[in-house]
Amino acid sequence: MIWVNKHMGVLFLLLMGVWVSLVNGATLTESELTPQIKQFVVKKVLDEYPFSTAEDVKVTLKTPKGMTPPEGATSWLLDVDPEVHFVGTTQVSLVYFDDQKSELKRVPILFQVKAWGHFIKATRIIYQNETLTTQNCEDIYAQVSAKPFHAVSLMSQVLGKEAITTIGRETILTDTMIRSIPSIRKGDKIQIILKKNNIELKFKGEALENGIEKKKIHVRSGLPDRKVLEGDVIDSKNVQVISLY
Repeated sequence: MIWVNKHMGVLFLLLMGVWVSLVNGATLTESELTPQIKQFVVKKVLDEYPFSTAEDVKVTLKTPKGMTPPEGATSWLLDVDPEVHFVGTTQVSLVYFDDQKSELKRVPILFQVKAWGHFIKATRIIYQNETLTTQNCEDIYAQVSAKPFHAVSLMSQVLGKEAITTIGRETILTDTMIRSIPSIRKGDKIQIILKKNNIELKFKGEALENGIEKKKIHVRSGLPDRKVLEGDVIDSKNVQVISLY
């Protein structure tokens, strides 16, 4: 359960219900705290790196001394910066409150997180418009630190696609580096088809951008007016428009 203090703009994780009740003088031990923090951290890591699994995440806690609740403490929460990235070394605060939910004490807690995942890496230079195959890229299992957030994690997501620009050897592939192979490429001479009121008109034109089947593309009419039209790619030679205006 998550509680947001609107006045402080702080995000809290409620670890054991709405409030964790305490008995004055009680000590919160590492064995009590560790499972809750680890569970929360693993979830945050998986939110950042959805291609990892819980088994791919290792959390090491460094719980400090002085965790005894202060006098008057009746509950505690874990205070986490919502902007923090959890892979690496991160600090959170264990916060104690009185029965009026006023803050009494903060105890810093450090933890180190390592996470692994699958990535697709270029095994050699992949040139612009070159098709991706098992001959030029491979699946690797590595730590996610310093890896791009939009990395591609499955070979099935890249095989048969092409490089948008030249990709260097050893580069971890992201979805912004690849695309489906266009049915029509910019500059291709194509046939423009207009169907309206049971009338079909065909004339020559030129593709102004790359396009794939069933997606829209801009073309230039080969008619004297040289109008720019928008239509749907039918196949590698034909684009259907709905209007000449």
